[in-house]
Amino acid sequence: MSINLVIYKLMCEYEKIKEKELKARGNILACYNKVCVKQFDNLTTRYDAHVCTTCKNYCYLSYISCGICKRKGCTHHITICDCLGAQMYLMIRFTEKVRVEIIGFK
Repeated sequence: MSINLVIYKLMCEYEKIKEKELKARGNILACYNKVCVKQFDNLTTRYDAHVCTTCKNYCYLSYISCGICKRKGCTHHITICDCLGAQMYLMIRFTEKVRVEIIGFK
């Protein structure tokens, strides 16, 4: 398999992951009245530091967190707790600017 084909396939998979992630983030922002978007405090945090309380999957790229009960959840779950009127946080590992710097294109 040529290197160009491998790169092409990797870029196609990257685009799928990116689109799925951005759609999930958009759903969170549309669902809650009070969402504060924050970048992870430590970008080198191990991948297993943020685990979804619902499905137990690792939340590597982003997660939502409740300001009251502090539960964390995948952006795919939308609701992670029953706290009413809680400040929700959308925690993201990479901002768009940082992502572009790492990958090298939009």
